[in-house]
Amino acid sequence: MLRKLVCDDLIAERKYIAQNIVSTWISETEDRRAFTAQLARGLLGEDGEHCAATKDFDEPIKERLHKVVEKMANASPAVPTPPTAPVQ
Repeated sequence: MLRKLVCDDLIAERKYIAQNIVSTWISETEDRRAFTAQLARGLLGEDGEHCAATKDFDEPIKERLHKVVEKMANASPAVPTPPTAPVQ
């Protein structure tokens, strides 16, 4: 939904919406890493779909988006913690 809101060619104030979505939803916290990287890839048009807002981003925003995509690509997959037996 966020990607569509920003990337649609028909949205008039796309640039400002995109800037606010980036500042609000792009986070480097570990628990949001996968979501953030997926959104960043979409906003950069790196997910195979055209994103009209990509041309509206200034260099600092593009760098930030590329940084989170790269960070996710270089992150080791999370290792699930095995369940513990209940204490009796």
